[in-house]
Amino acid sequence: MKVLKVLGSILISFVLFVLLLILPLSFIAEDFIKNNIIGSAIKEVINDNLDKAANSGLDDDKLEKVESLYKDKRVEEFINLVFDKYSNYKSGSGSIEITDKEYDMILDYIDDHKKEIEELTGEEVKDEYIEENLSKEDINKFFNDRFKDMDKELGDSGESFTNLVVGFTKFISTTFRIVIIAIILVLIGLLMLINWSYIKWMIPTAVPTIIDGILIMLLYGIVKFSQGFISGSDSSVEVFREMNFNRILYIGLGEFVLGIVLIVLYNIFKKRKNEVVNSV
Repeated sequence: MKVLKVLGSILISFVLFVLLLILPLSFIAEDFIKNNIIGSAIKEVINDNLDKAANSGLDDDKLEKVESLYKDKRVEEFINLVFDKYSNYKSGSGSIEITDKEYDMILDYIDDHKKEIEELTGEEVKDEYIEENLSKEDINKFFNDRFKDMDKELGDSGESFTNLVVGFTKFISTTFRIVIIAIILVLIGLLMLINWSYIKWMIPTAVPTIIDGILIMLLYGIVKFSQGFISGSDSSVEVFREMNFNRILYIGLGEFVLGIVLIVLYNIFKKRKNEVVNSV
């Protein structure tokens, strides 16, 4: 019976290892697409239009102030909207097309930030400029052209990588993440039942969590090393150099710390339990 308990705990720990690796990787993949591809494209269209509207262009000080325009929650909402469209675009389901409602959100965003935009550009934000440069057709064309150009900039290997990441994010949907979390909780409950203890589940959960955290941090190290080591001046290299992978480090570190905390809690509860038993 004891052997079956050990084998059961090992099997559940292995499944936890897999699930606790898939779950954070899904967030990393989604963050990669949203921030490094879609987010950069949205920032580019904002910067380009501000620079175009300003007769003398934007100097470095003004470009730093532009960062405040990105903090509007609607920018994040728009990134999420384009993310779904980008996933369909990469899977060959046609071009990216924003809806009238989404375009109205862009117009509201411009209207709410008129004062800041006018201070940055030194020019009045006129409806004529928006009609000539920021029509719905212009925005649709920008995103479709930008993503096509990015595929060319990244090259065959880079495009294959983004296709893989997009495919992964489509597979790991929000619903699927909820299912994974539910399975993890069920497995922890099974560990409690197998070991008939409210604390013995902590070690079989902590070990795979720590290992996953180390693997994810190693992934971050490999990527950062590649960014610093890669040489060349072509556009695909520049795109890769500018990508931000800090989310990988944060998630890996978070899993590692969580595993350590579980081990510490296990030892604390075990010590208290032994003290209670010895005092009886």
